[in-house]
Amino acid sequence: MGTVLLDISMSLDGFVAGPHDSIEQPLGIGGERLREWIFGGGTDRSGTAPRTSARGSNREILDELFQVPCFVVPHRPRAKVTKGATCFTFVTEGIQSALDKAQAAAGDEIQIHLVPVILGEGGLLFERRGLERIELERTRIIESPGVTHLRFRVVK
Repeated sequence: MGTVLLDISMSLDGFVAGPHDSIEQPLGIGGERLREWIFGGGTDRSGTAPRTSARGSNREILDELFQVPCFVVPHRPRAKVTKGATCFTFVTEGIQSALDKAQAAAGDEIQIHLVPVILGEGGLLFERRGLERIELERTRIIESPGVTHLRFRVVK
C-alpha cells in the first residue's frame, strides 16, 4: 500500500499563501517566499551559509516528491501531466475528491516545509474548528538552509 502525502510549504504562523491570492497570483502577496527553498536559495535570510549543498537535503526532498503520483487541486481545470516517473492529476472537484482518489491506495502522512517567515495573514493550512483532534507521530525532521522539513504520520 502507498502513502497519501499532504506536502506543502508553510510560514511559522501557519499560512500556506499570502493575502489576496488569486488565479493571477496563486500564492498571494508575499507568498512566493514560501517556495524559495525549492528554487535553490543559497542561504537562509540570516545570511548564514548553507549546511548542505544545492544537491543536499532540499534536493533530496524534491527528488522524493517527483517519484510518486500527485493529485493537485487547481483553481481551474488542467489536463493530466507526466514528468519523468511522476503523473500529476488535477482534481477540480475539491480537496475531498482529491483525497478520496489518493486514499484509494494509500495511508496518510503530512510533510510540512516550515519556512522561517511570519506572513501575518493569508490562507491558513489548518482552519479546522470544533472537529475531533487528529494525532500525529513525527517521523522525520531535516534542517536545510531557509527551511525545516517536518514529516508526520497520521495516527488512526
